[in-house]
Amino acid sequence: MQGVDIFNLRTPFPGLRSFEKDDKSYYFGRERQLDELLRKLRSNRFLAVVGGNGTGKSSFIKASLIPRLEEGFTGQRGNEWNTLVCKPGNNPIENLSRSLAEVLNGDEMMDSNYPSKVEGMLRAGSLGLVEAFKKSPSSKEN
Repeated sequence: MQGVDIFNLRTPFPGLRSFEKDDKSYYFGRERQLDELLRKLRSNRFLAVVGGNGTGKSSFIKASLIPRLEEGFTGQRGNEWNTLVCKPGNNPIENLSRSLAEVLNGDEMMDSNYPSKVEGMLRAGSLGLVEAFKKSPSSKEN
């Protein structure tokens, strides 16, 4: 008699963890929300998804929005988009600054003070994110 290892079978439900990009084929049911976010991205080019714990934000972003951007969206393939997933934790601005610094710094070796510089720009005012992008090493506007 041959046994089946049920723990190695691929199931459509990841349990308590969020869906990941590789789980895209199992993730469905939020097509209207995806269409709405894509409409917003066409005009804004920046999008933050916020909501309460356990509402499915991470799954939606990782298994739906990011794969769609990588497939091509408004004529741009995935390598034209900078995406980051940031967990706010106990210090949301610092965590966002670190994540942004990794994306904004491009392929260059990151200056150890760069995340602090990004944090300063974010804290300086409502256009801090725009300033961080404009002053980043990877910006074509720099």
